[in-house]
Amino acid sequence: MFEPAVAAIFAHHESKTGDTLMRQTAERAQQLGYRLIPPGGSGQAKYLRLVLDAQPPGIPVTLYLEGNRLIANGKQVRPFAASLPGAVVTNRDAQFPLGSVGNKVLDAVAGWAATGGQDPAETPRAEARRLDIVPPDSPKTSVKAQASTPRGRPRPPWETQPAADHLPSPSPAGAPVAGSSTWRAPAAAPEPSPRRRKLVIAAIGAALLLVVVTAAGALGPVLGLAGLAALAVGVVALIRGRARWARIASRGVGTAVAAGGLALMVVGGALAPTTTVPSAQQGAAPQPTQAAGPSTPSEAAIAAAEASLAQAETSERPNTGVDPATGLLSNDAAQAAVESAEPTTALAALAAVEVQGRAPRTGYDRDLFGDGWVDVDRNGCDTRNDILARDLTGETFKPGTRNCVVLTGTLADPYSGRSIAFTRGQDTSDDVQIDHVVALSDAWQKGAQGWDTAKRTRFGNDPLNLLAVDGPLNSQKGDGDAATWLPPNRSYRCPYVARQVAVKATYDLWMTQAEKNAIATVLASCPNEPLPAGVVVDLPEEEPTPSPTPDPGPVLVPVPVDPPDPDPRRVPIPAPAPAPAPAPAPAPAPAPAPAPAPAPAPEPAPVPESSVYYANCDAARAAGAAPLRIGEPGYRSALDRDKDGTACDA
Repeated sequence: MFEPAVAAIFAHHESKTGDTLMRQTAERAQQLGYRLIPPGGSGQAKYLRLVLDAQPPGIPVTLYLEGNRLIANGKQVRPFAASLPGAVVTNRDAQFPLGSVGNKVLDAVAGWAATGGQDPAETPRAEARRLDIVPPDSPKTSVKAQASTPRGRPRPPWETQPAADHLPSPSPAGAPVAGSSTWRAPAAAPEPSPRRRKLVIAAIGAALLLVVVTAAGALGPVLGLAGLAALAVGVVALIRGRARWARIASRGVGTAVAAGGLALMVVGGALAPTTTVPSAQQGAAPQPTQAAGPSTPSEAAIAAAEASLAQAETSERPNTGVDPATGLLSNDAAQAAVESAEPTTALAALAAVEVQGRAPRTGYDRDLFGDGWVDVDRNGCDTRNDILARDLTGETFKPGTRNCVVLTGTLADPYSGRSIAFTRGQDTSDDVQIDHVVALSDAWQKGAQGWDTAKRTRFGNDPLNLLAVDGPLNSQKGDGDAATWLPPNRSYRCPYVARQVAVKATYDLWMTQAEKNAIATVLASCPNEPLPAGVVVDLPEEEPTPSPTPDPGPVLVPVPVDPPDPDPRRVPIPAPAPAPAPAPAPAPAPAPAPAPAPAPAPEPAPVPESSVYYANCDAARAAGAAPLRIGEPGYRSALDRDKDGTACDA
């Protein structure tokens, strides 16, 4: 178990990288006897000190465990660590990647410290022979040899901290003691002879001549001639026993010179050109613009750091909410704001995004959206460098990469509102990170689970969904949507949510109701905020409201009138008589009012998609109507995501 401060450092590292290498290395160090010491102070530092307390003749050692690196920068341990395999040596320290290499380094340093700062495989005398130094107890040791070491090599530990078998012993009786009148200091080593100086000058001149000849392209013939001359001199010395004029004093040296000359002739013959190709027939061989791999340890460390950064900046741990919009609109108010917005605004485009619940995060993995940053547009540069070149100002590029790998630049960070200087390097590249505006995990939970690998890779590298931003703020955001995280820079919130609307509408991703309300709340403060340049969203067609049929009013129906009955008292007269005066006709019933003329038929309105409305495909399935086809009740283009004429078919 680890103390809370140490465990907090592990938790911070694992939240950024998602691996447990730092914890595993610390456990291995504890097994070897290292003490884990967290930094003091305010707790901003995120490293551990690994302290090994060794008993004499051992020496104490301190290593540092930071992120995915094991660092040795002590004055005594650094030279030893720099000689170990896998070391990345800088001016200040020697660094190692964690894992099997880091564990081997912990073992090696522990053994080295236990022997008093010596390689366990070497004794002081073996170390002295390796450095061409006579041990101090040898009578041949000179004052100068004891006071210095070969340039560029660390002083052997037995010179600075003598072991027990090298401690001075009492002088025997009668022996001269250092400092007495009869004691003489050993003679100083003789100065280099003029002959040696001449040989050094000749060697330097030969090296310069070799460089010039190589640049001129005549290395093969020159080596052949030099080998022939050396062979001749060696043969003469072998016959005569020596050649004083050539500084050859024995047949053995002459044999070596002759063999060297023969070797030079063979090499020169191999390097000499065999044919001459006319210049008109020479093809210009294509020159690679970038080495296949890192050319220096520093480049290897930077490449490893950027590979780790690609995972860290898209790790997208779950977000619990940092600074959500305050005063959120209600569902009805948000819908009203969207419906009243101008058609070309981001607020109006919000109507094209479907509202559903969030799906489970189960099965999500960053690699499902492509293996890191890829070159989807095939311009020779990966997406990370494309976005850095787009969003930075005053950028410089690595030579030989066709303006691809960004070395330096300045970012006007949209999330914080401050200016950030970017420098590509092992410890500085993560100051600026590339953020997915719609997080990959959020997309996975809102529609991307059903995509194929090609579409997910395109989404993960789409410049519309990418911004260069402040690294810590990108880590803070995680996989939050607009309902749980908004940029601290309030002046950028409108463009931020407008870009989220554009991405989700373009890729047919849905939103939760809380997310839609949060975005509508932000855009209501800037109703004219447009979508990002080049983004066009098809708004869903509004269903027309049917016009009411006019009431024709009461219809008057004429009532028929029966003729009057004949008077039974009247006796018919057989002879014709004058026609009696006609009885006054009864007052006719009032004529019925004419029916009002029918209202003119209205202009044919756009035929609505259906009078039956389903809010989403789940509602259509619950009603047993799915799938819906064009012309069937309930079909809407908003439900037909692939636009094939059949909605809710998946």
